[in-house]
Amino acid sequence: VRLAETLRDTARYKDLAILLTASLFYGTGMSVVVFFASKLAVEYGFQQVDLVVFVAVITVSGIIGTIIPTLYQDKLGHRRSVLIFLVIWLATALGFAFYAHLYEVHAQSGALDKFPTWPLWLIGNLLGFGLGSLGSANRAFVSYLAPPNREAEVFGIWGLMWKLSAIMTFPFAWVKDTVGTSEALLVLAGFLLAGLILTLFINER
Repeated sequence: VRLAETLRDTARYKDLAILLTASLFYGTGMSVVVFFASKLAVEYGFQQVDLVVFVAVITVSGIIGTIIPTLYQDKLGHRRSVLIFLVIWLATALGFAFYAHLYEVHAQSGALDKFPTWPLWLIGNLLGFGLGSLGSANRAFVSYLAPPNREAEVFGIWGLMWKLSAIMTFPFAWVKDTVGTSEALLVLAGFLLAGLILTLFINER
C-alpha cells in the first residue's frame, strides 16, 4: 500500500517519473555489463589471467568514471551530463556489436589467429567508464529532481527500477542464445537508446 502511494505521488512529478523510467532502460545496459562482461571476454578467447586483468581494468575505469561527474556535473547540468555518458555508452555498445560481427565472420572463415583482441580492451575500458559515470550522474540527477523531504522514498523507487533492470536483461540473454552475440549487443544498444530518448524529454529546470 505504501509503495503504491509513493508511486502515485512520484507520477505527479512528470520529469522525475520520466527519469526513473529512463533509469530502468539504461540500468538494464549496466546490468548486462555486470552479468555478462566476463562471459563475453571468455567467448573472445580470453584466458584466466587475461580475464582477471580485464575485470580489474573495467573496475578501475568504473572508479574513474564515478569521479568525473562529481567534478563537472553541476557546471554542465544534470541532463546534459547524463546524455553525454549515454552517447558514449551507446557508441561503445554499437562498436562492440560491430566487433562481435567481425569476430563471427573471421570464425566462419577460420582466420581467428589473425583477429585482434586489443579493441576488446578499449571497449572494456569504455564500458567500465560508462558504468561508473552514468551510475553516478544518474543518482545525482534523481537527487536533484526529488521533492523536498521525500528523497528516501524516491530513492527507494529508484532502487526498485535498478533491481527490475536485472530482470530486463532476459531479452539480451535470449537473443544471445538463440540468434547471436552481435545481435544481442544491438538489443543492448536499443535499451540505451530508449533511455537516451526518454532523457531528452526531461525538463531539468
